Order: sequence, then C-alpha cells, then structure tokens
Amino acid sequence: MIRYRKNIRIVPDQAAGPVPSDELLKSAVVVNLYYPESLEWCLSRLMRLPDGPSLYLITSNENILERLGAFAAGRERTFVIKKDNRGRDLSALLTAFAPYSADYEYICFLHDKSAKSFNRPEDIEFWMENLWSNTIGSAGYISNILEILKSGEAGLVVPPPPAGYGIDAPYTNTWYGNYDVTVNLLKNLGVSVLPDRDVSPATLGTAFWCRRDALKKLFDRQWDYDDFPQEPMPIDGTTSHALERSLSYIAKDAGYETLIAVCPEYAMKWGELDSLVITDLLDFVKEYHGFSSVWDMKRTLNSVDETVVPFAQKYRRIYIYGAGADGHRLLRLLQHKKILPAGFIVSDGRKGSVSDAELPVYDLSEVIDKENSGDFGILLAANSRHRKEIEEELVRRGVKDYLVPETHFL
Repeated sequence: MIRYRKNIRIVPDQAAGPVPSDELLKSAVVVNLYYPESLEWCLSRLMRLPDGPSLYLITSNENILERLGAFAAGRERTFVIKKDNRGRDLSALLTAFAPYSADYEYICFLHDKSAKSFNRPEDIEFWMENLWSNTIGSAGYISNILEILKSGEAGLVVPPPPAGYGIDAPYTNTWYGNYDVTVNLLKNLGVSVLPDRDVSPATLGTAFWCRRDALKKLFDRQWDYDDFPQEPMPIDGTTSHALERSLSYIAKDAGYETLIAVCPEYAMKWGELDSLVITDLLDFVKEYHGFSSVWDMKRTLNSVDETVVPFAQKYRRIYIYGAGADGHRLLRLLQHKKILPAGFIVSDGRKGSVSDAELPVYDLSEVIDKENSGDFGILLAANSRHRKEIEEELVRRGVKDYLVPETHFL
C-alpha cells in the first residue's frame, strides 16, 4: 500500500561510484519557472547540475524569458521554451515538453512556487528547499538517484510531502477534495491501480525523477492546454490537482515502486521541524484537552467508543456530573461523537458557584425531580477525590444509571 513515510530513503550527497555518464546523457531535467522573485535562487541551483543531462527551461512569463536565454547561452544541451500560462507547471511538463519526452529514459521535473498564498513565507521557502534539494541537491545525489532508477528498485523518486507550521500535509490525509477526480483521471488513462481514500497519496507537489516508462501512460497521452483549468485555478478538484496525486499509481500500474528520497541536510531540518511541531501540538492538546501523550489520547478515545457512546445511546437524555474542566473535556469528546448532553449536574447547593458553563447547570435534586420517567443516564466527570462521595449520593438517591468513564483525565 502506498502512503507517506512508507518508502523513505535518505540518499547520500556523494556518489557511491563513478557518475553514470550513460544515464546522465539519457536524462532530461525539465523546469517550469514563473516567479521573478525566486528566479535567481532557482538558477543558482541549476548551476549545480552535472554535465550530461539536457536542461529544458520552460516559462509563460515574458518578463523572465530574456534572463533564461542569457542563462542558457553557451550551455550545452540547454533549451528555453515559451508556453501558455494555462496549466501552470503541469502543462509545462505534459504539453510544452511533450515533443521531447520520448528522447529520454530518465526525466526530472521541477518548478518554482509563490509565497503569495501562504501565511508563512518560511513554509514556502522550506517547501522550495524540499522540492529542489531532494531532486537535484548535488551531482553525487543525482548520480545516486539515477542508480536507483537504473536498478529498477523504483521507477518514481519523489521528495517528501511539504512541511511547515502552516502546512498539514505530513500529518493528515491529503486527498482534500481530489479523490474522485483522481480516480476518474486514472481510469481515463487506463490505470488499473486505484487509490484507497483512507491512505494519503504518495506524491504531492509535482517534483520527481522517473523512468519514462514508469509514467508512460501519462506521457503518451496527447495533453493540450485546454485539458487544464483556466485561471484563476480553483483550490481543489481540477485535473491539475488530480495529476499531482496520480503519479505513484501510474508507476505502480507500470510495475514500478515509488521511493521518497531525502538528502541528508534536508532530513535533519525535516526531523527538527517535526519535533518542534509535534511538541507544540502535544502542549496544546495537554493544555486544552487534558491529554498528556498520544497514547493517553488514543486510550481515552477508545474508551469513549467502547463504553461511553454505548451507554449514552441507551437513554433519551444524558447528563454530565461535574461542570468543571473535566466535565467540559468530556463534553468535547461527546460532541465529537454527535452526542449532546442535556446539561451538567452539580451537587445540591453548588449551582450558583458555576460560571461560563456551555450547557445548562442543574442541582442533582432538580434532575431527579425533573426526570420522572427515569429514562436518563449520568456520566461522572468529577475528579477522584470527590467521585466516591458522589457515587454514594447517587446510590442513596436511587440513581443507578450512571457511568464513570475510564478516561485518563478523570
């Protein structure tokens, strides 16, 4: 099954042996460039390419054509192509580069990105570093990627998912609104390996190295600019969004695995970011939800599913005994399960001391008098110091339908 962090490899920056000149000559590096603000950074990275691969610089931006021409001048096997803007980076690869793709056995594709749609410029910078460092980080790195492709160990090599404080891709299912459109695209391409909606796609961001025959069904289709969405492109649900998620399934259909490749320098930064993000998330979850660890959270949620929900579903009305922090945490868990209690219960005479409760607050006697039918249940959300006396009071008052949830914060 294809999923993030399943087939990750830290690929060394230094080549294990001589640079495979035959493979380099059979390779093309295809780059779509559009944004002037990152152009020089991208060109500086392209200067690191070893001799051998053809380089295709593709753009729809008239303002950078002259600079690309100057960069290409005097460089062997370097070509500049002007394209329509429709389709952005994917039409650069599948339409503008289409007449040349069959000339190469190995293809690398890269593109720039804009920070305009991101709240944090640091995140887009880290994403750019991800795309470029983990595809063309150094001559030795490229050599090692080509050895992986040549050996047949993988037919598609991609960077890891984009990461950042404002980017959720490494931690969530990244189909968003694109599962159905991806399945339809794959079927139209004649791909029989279809994705699981519950498993994130292995490719996101449309940067990769591949054996051309691993993506043959993609490259051999006659792509026209009209196949891509018009600008402004919707956030989700287009052919472009489907294409970036489809690559690993096309490769699998052709008999090839997908490898997520990471260079050592990026791997260290990625690990540091992961650690910081997860620590911050756990601090937030502990402060606002009472969970001190992922294990505590899973144990509590399992307990809610196995005991609390079945108990609550037996009664017309459910009350939470305890209107403090524990009671509100339990309320959150019940709301997540689409269960809305009728109110909080407190011991007789304590109602006046409760403020800012999110549900009506009743003295125990009020509920007993109100619920003449007896078709109600009580969930105890009182801490262990008061739980025994509350249970004794419930028994004394003839209330038998109560449950003490086995959650870690009670």
